[in-house]
Parts: sequence; structure tokens; C-alpha cells
Amino acid sequence: MGMMSNLTEVDLNGLSGHLYWNDIAMVAAVEMANNMSILGASSSIAIKRFTDCKLSSPDEQYTGNSGGFASSIVAQDIAENHHDVIGAVGYEFSTTASGLAEALSFHKIPYCSSVSGSPRFRNKANYSYMFRTISTDYGEHLYQLYRAWNIRQVAIIYQSDDDLGFQTFISIDSALRDRGIVVVSKVGLRTDFSPADAQYAALLIMRTTARYFIISGTQEFVSEIIYRMGKLDLVKAGRVWMSYNTPLPRIDEYDQEY
Repeated sequence: MGMMSNLTEVDLNGLSGHLYWNDIAMVAAVEMANNMSILGASSSIAIKRFTDCKLSSPDEQYTGNSGGFASSIVAQDIAENHHDVIGAVGYEFSTTASGLAEALSFHKIPYCSSVSGSPRFRNKANYSYMFRTISTDYGEHLYQLYRAWNIRQVAIIYQSDDDLGFQTFISIDSALRDRGIVVVSKVGLRTDFSPADAQYAALLIMRTTARYFIISGTQEFVSEIIYRMGKLDLVKAGRVWMSYNTPLPRIDEYDQEY
């Protein structure tokens, strides 16, 4: 729920770039609605900006940590002091959005997200006023693909301390098992996993006969898994690595072999 308005502070290939372009799209939609007089000739939509995220420097890459106390303060501020707010639009990772989205739903303020992909938001008892512009039924999508390819077993590596990574892992695991596809190995790793953790994960999945591997987590987590598994010679012909998230590597932290 924030924006970097100075283009010189934005990494167009990074997460700040994603936020920047999403914000431009949101503003364009409001301007289009006003130009079309959707609310009538005498009414228009105004934009107010709120944030529950703190960046210590303009080019800091947001990694999806919980908004914590800040989320509750933002929701309370909107509900109690900004009675003209009729809806919110945000670009936040699931872990951060979970508290704010639930608080806004409690106050009956609609919240639209373009990136919060966790299956937890399907719970309309807690998130009755939240909706999203993205598909999140990844388990069903993967099943349809595996059925077409006649794949009967897979392994999953998931981001255990991230809401999107963990909740989506649960959803995918359940969807595949219910449809007869065996998940032969399930390995949870924290966001800041070490090379030793990667070696242990590789040992677990290579003890199986699976050749299809699903990575469940944020873009940076997906990038790190692919890099570490590649270093262990596991990203090559005969092994298929898949994820619902596009890898977003921090190029300066990897060697040229990535």
C-alpha cells in the first residue's frame, strides 16, 4: 500500500519495480474510472496512500516479512480517521498482507490485492472483504499438467517461514494426494537456509525416484533453491524443476554460472 514515486529509486528488474508498475496500474484505473464518470458527473474517486512497510533505504528489496504492529495501526487509522475510504488496493506479500487484510475485513472495507497468493485468503470467515486479481489454485493446475504428462510422483521443497510458501505447499500437497499423485518427499527450508541445509534437502529428494520437483515460496527463495541445487548438479536434463513463482535472483550475489 505504498509507492516509490521517484523512478531513480526503483530497480525495474526487482521487487521495487513490481511495486512501481502495480502502483501505476492502480492510478491509471482510478483515472479511467473518473474520466468515464462511473460514479456520476458530480462524483469522483480520490487516492489516499498508506503503508505498513518500512524501508531503511530506497533500493532495499522487500522480502515479505510480517507487518506486525504496523498493520494493525494502519487498519485502525483507516477505519477510525478516514471514513471516506471505501476500499483499498495493495501490492503486498501474503505474510505481510494477512494481518492487514483481516483487519480491513473486520471493518468491512474491501481490499484488493494483485500479489497476495496464499491460500489462507480463501477463508471468507476471516477475509470476507478481500479479493484478488490472481489465480491461486496451483494444486489443480499442477494436477492437470501432471495428468497430461502421466506423472505419478513428485517431490516438494517449500519455504517454511513464509505464508505463501507454506500455505501453498499444504494446498498443493493435498490437491495432488487427493487425485492420486504421490508426494514422495516434502522438505521445508527457512528463507535464510544455509548451503548445508541445501545439501540435506538434496539428499532427501535424491533418495526418492522422483524426477519432478516443485518449489513453493517467494521469487527469491525459488532463485536460491535453483542456484543451490544447480551447484549440487541437480538442475540438468532428466530432472524437472517447477514453481508457480518466477525466479528473481539477486544477480550481484551469484556467480556468472547462474
